[in-house]
Amino acid sequence: MKLNNVLKSGMAAAIALALLPNPGSAQSKAAYLVHNPADNTTREVVASAHPNDPNVTLTTTGKMRRGFYPGMQSGTPLDMPKQAGPNPFTDGGYGVADVFGTDDRTQVSSTTSFPNSARCFLVMNWHNGTQSYGSGNMIDKDHVLTAGHCVYNSSRGGWADSVIVYPGRNGTGNMSNFSTWAPFGLAVGTHYMSWKGWTNSGNWDDDMGVIELGSAIGNSTYWYGFASVSDNEGAGATIGGYPGDKPTATQWYDSDPIQVQTTNHLYYWIDTQDGESGSGLYRFFGSDRYIVGVHAYGGAGYWGKTYNAATRLTSGKFDDIEDFIY
Repeated sequence: MKLNNVLKSGMAAAIALALLPNPGSAQSKAAYLVHNPADNTTREVVASAHPNDPNVTLTTTGKMRRGFYPGMQSGTPLDMPKQAGPNPFTDGGYGVADVFGTDDRTQVSSTTSFPNSARCFLVMNWHNGTQSYGSGNMIDKDHVLTAGHCVYNSSRGGWADSVIVYPGRNGTGNMSNFSTWAPFGLAVGTHYMSWKGWTNSGNWDDDMGVIELGSAIGNSTYWYGFASVSDNEGAGATIGGYPGDKPTATQWYDSDPIQVQTTNHLYYWIDTQDGESGSGLYRFFGSDRYIVGVHAYGGAGYWGKTYNAATRLTSGKFDDIEDFIY
């Protein structure tokens, strides 16, 4: 697979200034934003504690909110990643490289069962009249975790006018075969959540968002857990989403170890392309999948190497998201 050799604008400088390798640090408590596209209003919310949420577990490495799917899978799941190994791609320096060496992404043929059913294709309609596509993951019956730039994009006019969510989408078609390519139908976002660091200054430490849906479509698709943990470095992880270089709205995934963990980001050589922004970077804990970061950038330079990168789900973000969805 050919690699682009042009550095993404400002990426290396932003990373060099913004990142410090301190994997154990947690984000301090801060307010988050909730936007209502129906009346174009935005409010600021300070998270409250929810000690009685039965879905949250505290561990020695952090905290976890479990997902939901029926039964246990037999055998080794296809998306079970390998653990840390040698660098599969020798990088001579900075460059844009969303696919590293051979393209290892695998297409999902059936999207009607979990975990594929809970990966979402997003259609964002922006205030400046443009449209774009992204990815996300169901994390509750009516909430989707995604990138901040999938709900707020300053270059497209700010908050999205609308976000249409297709869980488990599988290609394109027309209304006569709608259930074939959209097996769970669609849901429309009623509220968007993100952080001021992203909306006010484009700080990719905060490039994460959540979409509240107008229907409980997740009761049909099921959903992923999410976690803020300190031991991500070296752990096998997976990204599944909707890359723009493949046939429209087809779902693909790849797995590889997390190579570097910093305070606010996770770096890896998982193959991705544009369109997969917003896909959850998830790990297995036992047989359960927990999202530990949101894929947001390709060709991210760090200490002379090139990686793809996720905004890390820090302790503070975990608390804020838990407050928003609970």
